[in-house]
Amino acid sequence: GSTFQLVDNSEGEPSNILHLSFAPNVARTGRYILVSSADQVKVWYLNSEGKILDPSGGQKVDISELSTEAAEGITTKLIFTHGWRQNEEAILSIQQAIKDTLNRALDTHKSVRQTKLEGNTALFSPDPDGRFLMCFTRDKAFDTRIMPCRSPRITVWYVETTVFHLLSRSGGILWAGISPNSKLIGFIGRDNAVLIQSVRMGNFECTLDLSHTGGAWNGIFSPNSKQIALVIDGTGPSKIKIFDIATKAKVSEWECPAFTIESMDWSPNGKLLATAGQFGEFILWDVTSGLERMKWRPYRRGEESDADPYLASDIRFFDGGKKLMFNWSGVATMVYDFTSLAMHEFPPGAAGVRGPVCSRNAAFLLIAHTDSTLRQWKLD
Repeated sequence: GSTFQLVDNSEGEPSNILHLSFAPNVARTGRYILVSSADQVKVWYLNSEGKILDPSGGQKVDISELSTEAAEGITTKLIFTHGWRQNEEAILSIQQAIKDTLNRALDTHKSVRQTKLEGNTALFSPDPDGRFLMCFTRDKAFDTRIMPCRSPRITVWYVETTVFHLLSRSGGILWAGISPNSKLIGFIGRDNAVLIQSVRMGNFECTLDLSHTGGAWNGIFSPNSKQIALVIDGTGPSKIKIFDIATKAKVSEWECPAFTIESMDWSPNGKLLATAGQFGEFILWDVTSGLERMKWRPYRRGEESDADPYLASDIRFFDGGKKLMFNWSGVATMVYDFTSLAMHEFPPGAAGVRGPVCSRNAAFLLIAHTDSTLRQWKLD
């Protein structure tokens, strides 16, 4: 696969990418919009070759031409006045040094003008136009060392236009998601409340009070945006409960064997729920009966006492429900093909990080690595 790198020179080293999100559409100018998130959310504009574009929209800078022009006056004087040879290493080193300086200046220019938003997690709205981006700081659910934010908030950025904030009333945000119709935002706070808001109006459409349980800490909207599936009781074997948003009624409930469910996704037809988590396995559940329809567990990797080699996360259906992908312990992105019944590993034997993304036409994956290199992998 082809590779490119996101480098933030203002930090002095490559950005520490933890998650990636692609805008579903391509802007009229032919730019792709990619978002990386770690300690803050950053917006990158890429062309079809994966090259980072100037976010200010200015004319393309020709580094080679500028560096040659800048070096010409110095090198000409050294050659004709001081007798230096035109192709000697010292002359070439001057030209290269000027080129390197211009490259660093260009990166700094891009970083200064780059859109940066508060949060460590970012999601584009799932509608075909990808009209807005939701950013928030997600707490670690069971890490007592993490102090709840005093004023946690969800930022909604309408792409290239406006920003507004939806405040959480919970003292911390464990999960947030956007409904498939892009009309609702749901989030779970440390006070065990599940809140669902209208994106444009900012009104609370529904509040689910789960204070009598162990509390919800993860969720996912149904494909028709009418129901929400929640992970309950994270301190023991997890339970999944599905609620009707309009009536607040519980539709179904079942217990899962895993103590930790890192992520969930609903199949496009709304009949199955995929979960990924502890032990590196994914499970498909029948949302009506709560019966297990399929389970996949990886072969053992690493020390048996180490939980990290057995963690699956970032699970999602794509290609119309024909494929399922998830991240395996930051080691690889796994893709299961329901047609061929085959599991594929990307990249084979190489380390990745959380947050793989798939192109809208299901033709390729984009995976971030620990050195901030992005690798593109074809899925055919």
